[in-house]
Amino acid sequence: MKTIKMLSAACAVVFAFTALSASAATAHEWLEHKVIPLTKSVKVKEYGARYEFADEGARITFECTVEQKGTVGPGAAGQIASFKVSECRTIEGCEASQAPTLEAVHLPWSTELVTFESGLGNTITTKGAEWKWTCKILGSNWTEHCTIAPTMNVTNLGFNVEEAYKNEPVIDCFALGSFHMKASGVLQTENDESLWAK
Repeated sequence: MKTIKMLSAACAVVFAFTALSASAATAHEWLEHKVIPLTKSVKVKEYGARYEFADEGARITFECTVEQKGTVGPGAAGQIASFKVSECRTIEGCEASQAPTLEAVHLPWSTELVTFESGLGNTITTKGAEWKWTCKILGSNWTEHCTIAPTMNVTNLGFNVEEAYKNEPVIDCFALGSFHMKASGVLQTENDESLWAK
């Protein structure tokens, strides 16, 4: 009986160690120099990111170039602290006499690295995060609020990280219904040190 108890205890220890090792192997985290986990939050920036909103039904399409700043690390955590639009332009539907506007509502937004579409993603975890945009239609400014597409695909590029919506996710806008989104940008540290995600 004593032998059986000892064997059971040994099996339990091995199982716990195996589970812990598997968990550690699949844990996501931000790194510097590709292999060194961040031990504190690091300031990051994303310049020249492009966001496109398109509604085929209402025939409204516009795109904006934005600058984002925030932090990543330690671990899988991150934060979008500021979202500054440098330019918006109409592709279809909005009147050319006035450029559309875009705003990220309820900043800062918390983020977390996750497994996504058989790869790596960065997801916004803040409840109530949404987009607010305006567009001039038939002489009047139309203001719309939309849900976010929370998770962007993450790809490591040498020394920086690309974030993009690869499959044009659908977001819900409160008045006009569904819009397709495109977005991409390169995330880098403010001091231009190497950044990596796993």
